[in-house]
Amino acid sequence: MRDLGTFTGRENPNYPKSSYAADINARGQIVGLGSMGYGSLHAVRWQNGKMTDLGTLAKARWDRRTLSEAMAINDRGQILGESEKAVGDRHTVLWQQGKVVVLDKLGYFSAEAINDRGQILGWGSTGAEDKKGYSILHAFLWQNGKMIDLGTLPDGQDSESAPTAINDLGQVIGDSASQGRCEDEYEVFACHHAVLWTLKRG
Repeated sequence: MRDLGTFTGRENPNYPKSSYAADINARGQIVGLGSMGYGSLHAVRWQNGKMTDLGTLAKARWDRRTLSEAMAINDRGQILGESEKAVGDRHTVLWQQGKVVVLDKLGYFSAEAINDRGQILGWGSTGAEDKKGYSILHAFLWQNGKMIDLGTLPDGQDSESAPTAINDLGQVIGDSASQGRCEDEYEVFACHHAVLWTLKRG
């Protein structure tokens, strides 16, 4: 067992140093987060024994909390995560080639996974609401700078879908359900069907 370490610097007894590893790729690159002091947590990458701060969307200040988190990395070294632009203003982001790309510019999008083709799987709001006034959520794919709604089974206008995983062929698994058919909220699982989406290359 080897300690991957934490960021060096002045120790603050109110914010002890810590680090967390979330994912590792076939090249041995590891991503996660590390404490920076004053309550800040930043996305990090470990490579060849070196720990690198990936930064945040917010401008770093020694007296203000900033937050980012790396959740997944593919074999191309693309890193998927989240970052705050301001306190409470959190965005889904992609770190690649030394730059950070904001993925949810067109609306709410929460990422779940990334494959080695750079396709990013997640779920987000369609902009529509159900009969109770809640946002209708669909599985989405971010690909080549575009957001693709993966849709649902044809069960009505209140149908939702949620993704689980994506492979390097672009196949996505998840589930789809019709809120309109789920009369008992405690039996909502009965309305869900496992689904497979097969995506075209491009």
